[in-house]
Amino acid sequence: MEFNGRPFDCFDVYRFYRHILFGGKRNNAIIICRLLGYDIRSLGSGNPGAMNMVRSVGLWWGALTLLMDALKGALPALAGWYFLGTPLSFEGSRIGACLCGLAVIIGHIFPVYYKFKGGKGVASALGISIVLNPLLGVLSFLLLLLIIIITKIGFIGSFIGVGIPLIVESVREFAAGDIIGGLALLAIFAAIIAMHRGNIERLIEGRENKINLFGKKDKPKKNNDKCAKPA
Repeated sequence: MEFNGRPFDCFDVYRFYRHILFGGKRNNAIIICRLLGYDIRSLGSGNPGAMNMVRSVGLWWGALTLLMDALKGALPALAGWYFLGTPLSFEGSRIGACLCGLAVIIGHIFPVYYKFKGGKGVASALGISIVLNPLLGVLSFLLLLLIIIITKIGFIGSFIGVGIPLIVESVREFAAGDIIGGLALLAIFAAIIAMHRGNIERLIEGRENKINLFGKKDKPKKNNDKCAKPA
């Protein structure tokens, strides 16, 4: 395969992977809220993610954030599937999707532009899962929504909805002899669990915040000073 009119080599892989890693530094929740005149980091749980957007700003803005974050994971995974697979003689192109997916999650959770304080990676991981296994990924997303509607606890839905496809696909990678791809997917899942350690503690103590997807939201107070520039 050629890239820019020449064979695709290891230096292209390095530049591509670096671009994917730092491409995750932009946080969609922060950008959307800045356009609305808010700072999502000062609302609700303070987490710049889709769940807090739903809770603090509204369902449709949260849905938009979810979609953009899912694409943030899916598009690099697709690119990795195409560019980093066959040209490097990896064991199938899936390893490219797994590695680029891991890079995006790292960039999303620890964004350079926001002092390494980003989201928790759930929506982006869903996007990666849908690339690896579209049917399982979509079904897991629907299960996530169903659990949140029933329990009104976002963490439980996120944990199960993301955990199922990541674990299933990691087992599939290991079974195919793709150790690197399997470890990359497990690393994504481990990172998401680590980012939810506060939710786990509150859930055990019975203090976890609940979310009503279809409930009426109070309009948050605008703070243009905080939204003028990234932290």
